[in-house]
Amino acid sequence: MDFQTTPIQRDFYIEELFNSDSNSKYSLNFIFKLESSNALSIDQVRQSIVDVIQNQPIMSGIADIKDSNVIIRKGKLKNSVVEIETVQNSNIIFEDDSIFQHTFSLIDHQPLFRCKLIDKEGSLYILLAVHHFVFDFFSCKAWAQQIVNRIDGTQSSMKENAIMEENYTLEQFRERASNVKAQKILSNRFHGIKKISQNPFQRFEEQGYFNFNQNISLGNNLTKTQQSSLILSAFGLEYLNETNNDHMLIGVPVPNRTRHNKDIITSAVITFPVLISRKNNFVESYVSIKRQLLENLRLQFFDYTRYFPSYCFFPKTFC
Repeated sequence: MDFQTTPIQRDFYIEELFNSDSNSKYSLNFIFKLESSNALSIDQVRQSIVDVIQNQPIMSGIADIKDSNVIIRKGKLKNSVVEIETVQNSNIIFEDDSIFQHTFSLIDHQPLFRCKLIDKEGSLYILLAVHHFVFDFFSCKAWAQQIVNRIDGTQSSMKENAIMEENYTLEQFRERASNVKAQKILSNRFHGIKKISQNPFQRFEEQGYFNFNQNISLGNNLTKTQQSSLILSAFGLEYLNETNNDHMLIGVPVPNRTRHNKDIITSAVITFPVLISRKNNFVESYVSIKRQLLENLRLQFFDYTRYFPSYCFFPKTFC
């Protein structure tokens, strides 16, 4: 069974056609520690992982071209697609595992993920390396939860559900990709600013302003949008003052998920811009950013890169 691609999947493929090294940017690496009340053997756990992967047609898919369009063909899987390894070394560093050391290729018609199940001193760890073409960060929680549900015997998502969610997602993109209202909103947002064609953060990085390693606590009474708006406003105005720039664009991913496709495992996210201007004070900046974040959520399934290619370079992305 073949599937059409989302805008981000299309863009990944086109980018690799012009730059084979681009894949190094799009390898996503995850490490999960499995905690379950059911005492299953490692082979049973592996079978649960394989079952979840087999139920998700995009994750096991292979990129291809058909009638001048980028498509995803269903790949064939075996149980051995999930390696098993037992280690006794308590000092092993999972980040150095071999499955994380090689990039993927979209144009070679090869699987776009590698998975390993490791038994380390009685604890089970799942290592997953996957190309962003078939998996985004919003897929991560869904994938992990489906594995846990299957192990615990509460799995309800079947292959038919996954196909239905994928078709729903593609249908939403077809209907809303050219959203005229979205084009107007974003055109107004960009009014009066030049296109972004270089990295405006380079000097800021050289001065060491991006060493944010501690957690930021903003209280429990704020919504996620309010918290994000405060952080972006504080960071953005500090950057603009230090670099003497008039404005900046920060990319903020939008999941393109609704209650009808919340469990989908694919790459459907689109990164939309948030404009921060030095002419605003902190409160004005906060209000503007919050409005833009809420607008962005209403722009789900809009094909941003097709209609605004001059504003698709985001040196920094806020997740």
